[in-house]
Amino acid sequence: LFRFVASEEVAEFPVVRSSVIEAFLKGLAPHLGFVKKIGADYFFHPWLGPIVQKIARRSLSNDRGLAAVLSNTVSPTMLQAGYKMNVIPAEAFASIDCRIMPGETPGHFRGEIQRIVGDRVNVTLEVGSVPNESDWKTGYFRLIEKALKRQDREAVVLPMMSAGATDSRYFRAKGTIAYGIIPLLLPPEELSGLHGKNERIPLEGLERGAEVLYEIVQGVQDLP
Repeated sequence: LFRFVASEEVAEFPVVRSSVIEAFLKGLAPHLGFVKKIGADYFFHPWLGPIVQKIARRSLSNDRGLAAVLSNTVSPTMLQAGYKMNVIPAEAFASIDCRIMPGETPGHFRGEIQRIVGDRVNVTLEVGSVPNESDWKTGYFRLIEKALKRQDREAVVLPMMSAGATDSRYFRAKGTIAYGIIPLLLPPEELSGLHGKNERIPLEGLERGAEVLYEIVQGVQDLP
């Protein structure tokens, strides 16, 4: 699904099976059209899965949100070389931001990147953290589902993996259940603008989102 070019060669990172995305696809399948339903149901099937993934490769590559939680990803973010226009630099540096899947470790993935770029490039790990997750089969998750469905009866509430970094990982490491939630409906164009210069939400969404969060906070007090 994802390609990383090095030394005029292309390296592809394979799809990684995860319990969260598998539960997401299974839960979403009944609400999809026939073809997409079959794809979601059998995406991680032991022998049909690779065929489904191959067929879905093009559409998944166009869906960046879903593609980013199906595989390890690499994004070059900083390049640095030289100090003067007419002097060939002795060294060049590239910083790459890697997002790794559950089950992968920063150290092991650093070795994978080293293998891809070859021995003429030295790959070092600047900072890293191990992916983690919270169990979604909890009373807390059901409380969130109830609050969301009260605002939207047609809502489908499913576990999902974040493609970005989150401070929740520190709480989970301490044994605390932590979920991320956007408690309002956002049009695709506004959802894609998160963290952008024009980031915003509708006023109606702000009110509904506050009501959802208030109900969740109130309900948490009654959980065992």
